[in-house]
Order: sequence, then structure tokens, then C-alpha cells
Amino acid sequence: MVDNSTNATTFSDWSVPKVIATQVPEDWDRHEYSTLAVRGTGLNNHHASYIKIDDNVLLDHAFYIGLYLAIIDRRDLSLAFSEFYDTSRLPQSAELIDGFEKFQDFKVSNEMAAKIKEYDFNYFVVIASQYSWEPAFSKELGDVLQDCGALNIMEF
Repeated sequence: MVDNSTNATTFSDWSVPKVIATQVPEDWDRHEYSTLAVRGTGLNNHHASYIKIDDNVLLDHAFYIGLYLAIIDRRDLSLAFSEFYDTSRLPQSAELIDGFEKFQDFKVSNEMAAKIKEYDFNYFVVIASQYSWEPAFSKELGDVLQDCGALNIMEF
């Protein structure tokens, strides 16, 4: 579910509740279907970002900036990995490479892309933005996210 409003009970016209399904053993005492709720924020939207599966809150914060990556095991909907990636700030220091100072503008984005590539189809990739994320967003990360189904991500 994507909430772009100032009222957490209303949603934009294009967002509808997302239902995720997973296969679980018959002896587990849980439902096969769950509701995934995700809210990211932007420069002019000062809410806390959150990610929730049913009543299980995976993220609820407003302090970090950039992108929050959550990798969820689709077999039991457990959190396999989570980390913040500050793709908002450009690097403050340069590395000396072949006698030249070079800024690694997309280092953080490329680290995030590499982390996503470590997981296969047995995992859901969920990303929530906090504040701003575009300045140091790399083409490699965009390509990886498109492979995960984020078809419009390269518009940024």
C-alpha cells in the first residue's frame, strides 16, 4: 500500500493495497496471504517512512535519508536483510586513482545494487525512500531495480 498523503488513512488514486502470497507448510499456523504496506517520503513530505507486513512493523523512522532496503524471504515473510543507503548526499572525499583524485559519486548506489543481486527469486525486494534519494542514484542500481519489476525507475 502506498500512502502519499498527509493523512495516513487515505491513499493516492493510483495506489491500491498490495497482497503478497507465499507458500508455507500446511502445519504452520498462519495465513498464506499477507498485506504489505510501504510509505516512503520526499523532500516536501516530512512523515516517517514505514514498511509493515500485516501487523509486523519492519521500519518506522524519520531520521535517516536516502533509501532503506528490506529483503524479505518470500517463503516465511521474515526479514533476511535490511540497511539504509544514503543515495542523497554526494561523497565528500575523493580517492587517489592513478595519480588523479576521483570522486566515487555512485559508490553507495552500486553497493546497494550489489546487495540486491545477492538474492534470488525466493526474496521480495522492498525499498522505502526517506527525504531525498536521487542525487547519487546510479544507472546500475536502476538496472537492478528494473530487473525486480520497478519499470519506471529510470525516469529519475
